[in-house]
Amino acid sequence: MEDNVVIVAACNPAGRKSLSQGVSRECDLAKEWASGHYQVNELPPTMAGLKWEYGALNAEQEKEFVLRRIEMMDCNIPTYLAAEMTELVAISQEAIRSFAAKDIQRSLERNSFCGCVELEARTRARSTVSLRDIQRVFSLFKFFTG
Repeated sequence: MEDNVVIVAACNPAGRKSLSQGVSRECDLAKEWASGHYQVNELPPTMAGLKWEYGALNAEQEKEFVLRRIEMMDCNIPTYLAAEMTELVAISQEAIRSFAAKDIQRSLERNSFCGCVELEARTRARSTVSLRDIQRVFSLFKFFTG
């Protein structure tokens, strides 16, 4: 491969102010439980044209993803149980987002964050859980049923 070619699989958002006072976001990892778990770097200016923000799934899309993922499993799960599992996963995702939003809001207020603290906290909390977490549910399910 050429030295000037870099393959990019995914990029996480950069540029948010750290939740830990006096610490850059890159150094903030593991200091606050809801600050993010991934090393984030600014994109080089030459890649700005390739950046595409697709956002997060809304609640109904997330439930649809879970239900379809359950249906793809090799075991015969009754319809009522698939619906119950979907609801449980959705409720757990929202519970973690709610806990994170409260914690992030306290951190932002403590660090004298300028702006709408509640909206910023909710926005940041959206990414505290992800489709990866949903995939982990199915790995655990398969472990116990497989």
